[in-house]
Amino acid sequence: MSSGKKKLEKRQDERMPADQIFAAMTVQGFQGSDQGFGVVQNVSEDGICIQTPQPPPKACGVELRISVCEEVHVVQATVRWVRETDRGGYDVGLEFAPADHGRLMFLKSFLEEQYRTPS
Repeated sequence: MSSGKKKLEKRQDERMPADQIFAAMTVQGFQGSDQGFGVVQNVSEDGICIQTPQPPPKACGVELRISVCEEVHVVQATVRWVRETDRGGYDVGLEFAPADHGRLMFLKSFLEEQYRTPS
């Protein structure tokens, strides 16, 4: 771009806010400290945004373990972007692996938990 600013990739699917969902991350093929944690900020059909104090490197593969409805879902994803926040952490944009069946089970549980009506 002529302005010198990079164009950020935009998710095409609607982002759904998350409430009190935590995720553990394992960086695939990374030497050293390869585990981390974060709080899910929002979810779409194709990706997830997680706030974390220690971001994984951009473009690396990550295995997410996300607990929803008392079940731990294992989801494969790729880090697409990392942004430092004014809250002292990082927002990390991850794209789900398209062929990962764990993604579908996670999305189903996420929607059931986040949008259920109180009884």
